[in-house]
Amino acid sequence: MADTVLRPLRAETNNDRLLRARVREVLQAGHVPRRAPDKLFGGFAAGDSCAVCGAVTASGEVVLELEFNVDSEGRRTYQVHPHCFSILSHELQDG
Repeated sequence: MADTVLRPLRAETNNDRLLRARVREVLQAGHVPRRAPDKLFGGFAAGDSCAVCGAVTASGEVVLELEFNVDSEGRRTYQVHPHCFSILSHELQDG
């Protein structure tokens, strides 16, 4: 399922309902693991796309980096906006 392509939400999208729907799509498509990250870091973006909303992060923008231990692959990391992570966390808890 990880081959499913999701179009990015517009960067100015601030609608939590749309973002929650996107989180469910991302989880269902297998783009992000369905569990809490093993490690969580904060820092500044380097222009990558948010793993949740798909919007390109502006250089210097604050982002969170989620790190997951994956048995066969070692570690996988994902950059997300803080608000996107908040919605992701709630969706994971509500399961």
